[in-house]
Amino acid sequence: MKIAMLCCSNAWGGLEINIFKLCCWLQERGNNVLLIASEDSKIAQKAKEANIRIEYLNLSKSKFLHFVSVFGLIKTLKKHQIHNLIIGHYRQYYLAVWAKSLGFTIKIKLLYLQQMRMNVNRKNPYHAYYFSRIDAWLTPLKYLKDELIVNTTLKEGQIHLHPLCCDTKKFTNANAIRSEARKTFRLNENIFLVGIAGRLDKEKGQKYLIEAIKLLKDRNIIISALIVGEESVGGTGYLAELKQTTSSLGVENLIIFKPFTDEIAAFYKAIDIFAICSTNEPFGMVTVEAMLSGTPIVGAETGGTSEILNGGQWGNLFEAKNAKSLAKQLETMYLKYPEAVEKAAQFKEDATSKYSHNTWCERIENIFNNL
Repeated sequence: MKIAMLCCSNAWGGLEINIFKLCCWLQERGNNVLLIASEDSKIAQKAKEANIRIEYLNLSKSKFLHFVSVFGLIKTLKKHQIHNLIIGHYRQYYLAVWAKSLGFTIKIKLLYLQQMRMNVNRKNPYHAYYFSRIDAWLTPLKYLKDELIVNTTLKEGQIHLHPLCCDTKKFTNANAIRSEARKTFRLNENIFLVGIAGRLDKEKGQKYLIEAIKLLKDRNIIISALIVGEESVGGTGYLAELKQTTSSLGVENLIIFKPFTDEIAAFYKAIDIFAICSTNEPFGMVTVEAMLSGTPIVGAETGGTSEILNGGQWGNLFEAKNAKSLAKQLETMYLKYPEAVEKAAQFKEDATSKYSHNTWCERIENIFNNL
């Protein structure tokens, strides 16, 4: 099957990483995959290294739709005779719809891969037109599907429910033991460590973890934190803000900053608890990865985290944006750590079948075949 993926983003966060991996997995399954991306983007660089075909489409910097880009997209799809197009980035949603509408010489089937929330009303005639041109909308969680029903004019038959997935074997079969994993990150073997991984951004909530570590320290509970990630392209100095917070709270010796790493499986083995502190996480692939690694999880009760953790059955939930609530759940897990590890082993087994990337790819292939 010929499939094109549209993702003209210069960022390199969870969204772009998911799209890149999906390109790789679809190609491994024998599909003819084409990535349409910005020329200087990280995703284009990674795709080139992975021998995925690339066509460059550099979008206008104007906030308005640029029809040169629309016809560029049509020309690319016609050149490769590709009819199946996955919209991998929400900002190219309108571009793809206009390409479908104006591409008279090639029939385009559109599948939108949702990774962001749709929690504002979009039932006006303007947006209704765009929703009517989408052939399939793939959403990863039930609460996101419920938002679509309430806030859009999408029909039930357009919406397909399936979680974002990953290469489960990368995490379930990780051979690194705790001591070896800690050597990878140059970490002290004897500290109790909570880790957080992801883009350094206020919405990711790293600051609440630092504040929680301070609250625990004041109660003579010494837990260290490993913060892994980098700021978005054109970041606003959030890393400096986090380091300033660490200094002002007097916990410099308990907070460890590390840049983004490809050794993510080792990261989950190196930590004792994984924290997902995002203030509004639509899905959170890192939560799934931690589950597959058998790492106990403390997560903010917001967005998709609560649903992924099955309402707290597969991890401890805390009130979002509340460092005191986070500290309480970390303390609970710290004091009953053997029980937390036992629970983590149970949800690891359940997650392995649910989040297999092969089932995700198969679902996408079936959707296109049935359109």
